[in-house]
Amino acid sequence: MRIERAALDADPAATARTLRDALEIPAAVVARVGEIVARVRAGGDEAVATLTRELDTGGADPGPLAVSREELTAALERADPALVSALE
Repeated sequence: MRIERAALDADPAATARTLRDALEIPAAVVARVGEIVARVRAGGDEAVATLTRELDTGGADPGPLAVSREELTAALERADPALVSALE
């Protein structure tokens, strides 16, 4: 096991890069993520709904994928400005 010491500053993007660079991702995880990405590319929203049922909701139907402009605006207003900047 590798132990890293890192200073996490106020820049969320830099923090994310630091954490990602420190990870050793198992090959099985990389392969599974590749399978999921391929399914979503091939099947679009329906694949996302199917995977959500399989992986997240215990078989229950997921909520809608689309959100209203009002919901997006409200979420942006509540979010930390540094996070919004990093996402842009």
